[in-house]
Amino acid sequence: MLSYLDCAAPFTHSFGSWRSQFTASRQPVAFWDLKVWLFCLCMWLCLSSWPSSESVFCVGPATFCSSAPFTSDKFRTLSWYEQEEEYYLLLFSVAVNTLRLISFSLEHCERPTVHTDGVLQLGWLLSYTFYHPLFYNGPVITYNDYVEQMQRPVKEHKQPKTGACYLLLRAARILAWWCIAEYMIHTMYMHAIQSNETYLEILPPWALGGLALALVQFFFVKYLVLYGLPSMLATLDQLVPPDLPRCVSIMYSFTGMWRHFDKGLYRWLLRYIYVPLGGSHHGVLYKMLSTALAFGFVCLWHGGHDYLQCWALMNWLGVLVETGLKALFGSPFLCSFFERHSSAATRRRCTALLCAFSTAMLILSNLLFLGGIHVGRIFWKRVLLQGWSTVAPPMLAFLYCFAQVGMEWTPHPS
Repeated sequence: MLSYLDCAAPFTHSFGSWRSQFTASRQPVAFWDLKVWLFCLCMWLCLSSWPSSESVFCVGPATFCSSAPFTSDKFRTLSWYEQEEEYYLLLFSVAVNTLRLISFSLEHCERPTVHTDGVLQLGWLLSYTFYHPLFYNGPVITYNDYVEQMQRPVKEHKQPKTGACYLLLRAARILAWWCIAEYMIHTMYMHAIQSNETYLEILPPWALGGLALALVQFFFVKYLVLYGLPSMLATLDQLVPPDLPRCVSIMYSFTGMWRHFDKGLYRWLLRYIYVPLGGSHHGVLYKMLSTALAFGFVCLWHGGHDYLQCWALMNWLGVLVETGLKALFGSPFLCSFFERHSSAATRRRCTALLCAFSTAMLILSNLLFLGGIHVGRIFWKRVLLQGWSTVAPPMLAFLYCFAQVGMEWTPHPS
């Protein structure tokens, strides 16, 4: 039985096939994809129109269950598609559009009187779901934001970025990112190396560090391409898509990574999971529970595998520790104490030192996500356990410098 991450695996873990996800934004939706999605949309509209708002809480699990036939091995053998890549595109579109359908349902239950006309509501649902620039790749925009931006008069829009200079410059940047990604795929072989556990065991420690950097940087460049073209096309339609991912080289905290790498997903989680469950307005326990359920949903949405559970757990603990330290050192007593007994430069150095440890754990969690448990275990054993006296100190020194650069580049840390 495959899962959502399995459908994304060809774009994340193999050589070159991630291009299919990018080129899909320029291809029409397949006939069978259209039939499947029309059926799902009609069923979803009926569920969201049910008088009791409690029924919405069954919508998310029902979506995952309804995708089970698509993920079976028998489904893959059907002659619907000429290439296996088209099958993976259907699975990936199911995963991405699940977020859109949940957004529509929850917004409808919160404000059921906004669109009382069922035909008009179905039209907006079809438009929101099948808006082609964002259909396969994202980034994710909530239903309310999409409708409000579509209904906004042209005169009320901000200065449109639709000029020829903007289009050429943005297209040139996307092409450059694509070339860099292709170069990394065909010359660095980091995906082949990470699947060879024996080779990882014999690599020198500094080569392991270079592999970790290559994996994270490729993941960042890939998302620049996958989000760059859809965002540019949506901007030409006067939409305001979420910002592109921030460079991972200036990320020095778990909270900053989640807030600035995929802003669309971050806003979605805030809007529909974190805030409705209490967030930070109902005490520490509600905040911990809301954060845990948000990470649990992300883990389930990506596939729910064992390494994804470890990844989600590490990110949840990292966010909790960073939030707790920020609240502790931001208390009036400690804040006034440090201001009296230390300079601003000293306080910044101490912050960068703490961020170095946080960045090390952040990189380890990303390696779990990108390479699996075997890659994370090897890095943990060889770098942090066996190399605690030889490899870890210079690594933390480098991460300290990265944190200083990140704080200089982002003067208002998350």
